[in-house]
Amino acid sequence: MKVLGIDPSTKTGWCCLTPSKAGGIHVAGRGEICFPKARGIERVQLIGRQIVAVLLTYLPTIAVIENYGFANKHTLVTLVEIGTGIRLHLHEYGFAWGVAAPNAVKKFGAGIGNAKKDKMMIEVYKQWGFEGTDNEVDAFVLAAIGLYAGVPNLQPVVAGARREAVGDWRTENIRIFD
Repeated sequence: MKVLGIDPSTKTGWCCLTPSKAGGIHVAGRGEICFPKARGIERVQLIGRQIVAVLLTYLPTIAVIENYGFANKHTLVTLVEIGTGIRLHLHEYGFAWGVAAPNAVKKFGAGIGNAKKDKMMIEVYKQWGFEGTDNEVDAFVLAAIGLYAGVPNLQPVVAGARREAVGDWRTENIRIFD
C-alpha cells in the first residue's frame, strides 16, 4: 500500500508513505509546492500540474487530502480553489482519495484536535522521527492516517486519540476500502 498525503495551500505540502519492511513507516517522497509569484487560477493550475507529476511518479494506492478549513475568511476562497483543483485532478486520473478534517489531522498528529503547528511538528517528530516544513508535516500526518487505516500492525502502534482519529477517518471514507 502506498498513501499520498496532500495538504492543499498556497504552499501545498505532500508526502508519500509506504509500510517499511520492519513493520513501520517508510517515507517514499515528500515536498512542498509553491509558486509565490502566481495568483488566482494560474496558481491553481500550476499546483495542480505539480500534484499530477507527484501522482504519476509515486502512483499511490490512495490519497488523503486535508478538508477545507473555515477558520480564516481571508484565505477561504484561495484554499477552496486550490483544494478543488487538486480533487479534480485526483478524480480525472482515477486515484482513490478521501478527506480528513483539519481537527482530525491535529488529533492524529499531536493527540489533541486543537494543536498549534509547532506542537504538531514536535509530536510528529517524537512519534515517528519525521521532520519537515509545517505543510510537509501535515501531509505526513494525512498519509499516515490513510496508511494506519489500511495496514494493520504498523509501528509505532497508535493508541488513544490517534487510534480514534484513524477509526473515524476509515469510517468516513469506507468507500476507498470497498
